[in-house]
Amino acid sequence: MTGPTYNCDLLIYSYFFPPETGAGSVRLSEFAIGLAKHGRKIKLLAPLPNYPSGEIYPEYPSTKFNREWWNGIDVFRVPVIPHKGKGAAQRMLTYQSFNASALYASRFLLKARPRLVFASSPPVPTLVPAMKTVRAHKVPFILDIRDLWPEIAVALNIFKEKSFIHRYLNRIIRKAYKLADAIIVTTSGDAEAIAERGIDEKRIHVIPNGVNCDVFYPDCTLRDEIRGNLGIKDELLVVYSGSFGHGMNDLDNLLETAFLLRDTEGIKFLLIGEGDRHTEFEEAANRKHLSNIIYVPAQPPAALNEYLNAADIGFIPRRELECDTGGNVPVKMFEYMAVGLPVLLTSIPECEARCIFDKANNVGAWFASGDTKGTASWIYEMRDKISSLRNECECSRQFMAENYSRTDGACKLNEIITDVLDRAKK
Repeated sequence: MTGPTYNCDLLIYSYFFPPETGAGSVRLSEFAIGLAKHGRKIKLLAPLPNYPSGEIYPEYPSTKFNREWWNGIDVFRVPVIPHKGKGAAQRMLTYQSFNASALYASRFLLKARPRLVFASSPPVPTLVPAMKTVRAHKVPFILDIRDLWPEIAVALNIFKEKSFIHRYLNRIIRKAYKLADAIIVTTSGDAEAIAERGIDEKRIHVIPNGVNCDVFYPDCTLRDEIRGNLGIKDELLVVYSGSFGHGMNDLDNLLETAFLLRDTEGIKFLLIGEGDRHTEFEEAANRKHLSNIIYVPAQPPAALNEYLNAADIGFIPRRELECDTGGNVPVKMFEYMAVGLPVLLTSIPECEARCIFDKANNVGAWFASGDTKGTASWIYEMRDKISSLRNECECSRQFMAENYSRTDGACKLNEIITDVLDRAKK
């Protein structure tokens, strides 16, 4: 009697994927590239690119399925009804449209018969087609958890606890935890939180966020040109690179810090990114008559590296949430350190980000979440000290390369996949 016939090692369901920017896209694409280099035959299902603008990218016909060969990976992009920040109901419609397209594509177009299925959350609803594929083919399942949803969404007032959406998402994630043969998280705090839900600790593995040091590195070649294009000369340039959405980034902190320094000569803020709240943020800044802010759209990694090298300080404002496990280390922190930027971090006291900050020689400053006076005062004091501070950052880059390489993360994931497949044979 012959066994089942497979046409790929992994089928990956990824809601975010290049050319989209953002932490989810970067993490999943680096995993996929690394696994392909390890010889894994991969098929990947993702929506037609639409994040964060809510518009399908013009190079992709919005109503058609699209298949392409991307860095050794068979990528199949499916149509979705994109949302444009119109609330939870619109988001749910978007996710359900992806689910329907992904199920149809995996069964009838891509005809994937995988040895293993891999999926990442958030968004939680998009785990549904992955789990249905797992059950249909009776293959192992690896679940990657980047953020603890729906807990964080409730804390951010995206929806209410015990609302219909909360119950729906909680039911999906509970089923996903139960079904998964291995669960990947980014920090030990998240691992402990999932274990407290009754999940066997042996199934939970930590693969932290990190950085590709071949993409993010010190390079001042274009520094003067970029600063000139931005209208910056000798000013201290504070960069924020990240989402303008309803997430962990504390946009109110960012805005208030810029407001406190509005009349200070020689200090500018460079904000790189897009999202649901970008227009709201700009309107609030305009009402405050802030002329010290420069906006740049979200950038692909290589271009982002150039902008970061043109800056002087990397700013990471984080919210304080009761459900925060201390995990959720932002990708921007690794990128800042890899290019040799001092880091200005606001967060809860006991968090993984601050631990990494301390271990990497503490180049920069930490303040409690919401301490805008502290952050503004520190930035003010750095105007005449930034050169000496940046000279101390080589150790930070070295620490990133040795401890938070994306290549190492892909190697660890490959080992987990091998172990899961071996156990499935028994």
